[in-house]
Parts: sequence; structure tokens; C-alpha cells
Amino acid sequence: KMLPLHLQANDHYSLCHIYFLQLLLCYLFQQYETAAELADKVKEHLQGATSLLIIPSFNFFDSLIQLALYNSASVQKRTEILQRVSENQQVMVVWTQHAPMTRQHKYDLVAAVQASVKGEQLEAIDLFEQAIKGAGVNGFIHEQALAYELAAEFYYGRNMLSVEDLYINNAH
Repeated sequence: KMLPLHLQANDHYSLCHIYFLQLLLCYLFQQYETAAELADKVKEHLQGATSLLIIPSFNFFDSLIQLALYNSASVQKRTEILQRVSENQQVMVVWTQHAPMTRQHKYDLVAAVQASVKGEQLEAIDLFEQAIKGAGVNGFIHEQALAYELAAEFYYGRNMLSVEDLYINNAH
């Protein structure tokens, strides 16, 4: 009901939050194409959220969404995905320097998934472990669960089912 009113009023703050929450749900339910479309809508309205915590969260999930689409993308699109993730990571590394306890595990998790899609398996393993540990130590159990889940997918894709089982159970 409210979305048309927010669009009519050009209410960037509300639109940014609405689209971000929809994006988050789509990502969690593995509707990556829709999540990517919503990410573009969030970007259109980010100026309405200047200096709010939604911006680093958007940066984090935008990268994860892009990387989730990587394997099914064309060669040209893969290059664009890696460029977008690289740009997000450049911003994230600055935030990480200022607040490592709230950002480092996010940076590491994106880097782990990025290494995974690039075929850098040993680096991905190390980064998944860093992300899991960092999220846990700093009390981000929801993001630790996400890191476990993404690590489980990584191990499943390498037919390491006993390891995948362990990680998916830890995610739970």
C-alpha cells in the first residue's frame, strides 16, 4: 500500500529501506535474480540513507548476491560481477580499518566466496574460517551462521560431503 506513496513522494529514505529488506529476503530464500534487481533499486535510493548502518549491510549483501549469480553468468557478466564486488570490497576495507570488530568478518566472507568462484580453493578455505571465527568472536551469530552455510555450499560443490554436513549443522 505504501510503496506507491513513497515513490510519488520520492522518499529515498523509505524506498532504500523497503528495497533493502526485500533484497535481504530474496537473498536468504535464494532468489538471486530478484535480489540483484532490488540491489539496483537500493543503489538508486542510497542517498536517502547517508551515514546509516544500512549502507555497509547493503554493500555486504550486494557482493554476496553478485557472487551467487557468478556461475550462471556469461563471461562478460562475470567480469562485471567481479568488478562490482571489487569496488564494494575497496569500500569495505576502509570501514574495516575503522571498525574491524563489526566489518572484518564481512570482508572475509565476501573474499572467501570471491576466491571460491575464482577457483582459489585454499584461499577460500582460509577466508571462510576467518569469517566464521571473526563473526563468532564478535557476537554476530547470524552472520556466523551465514558464513557456515556458504562454506557448506563450497564444500558441497567440491563433493566433500562429510565436511559439508559438519558446516551445515554448525549453521543450524
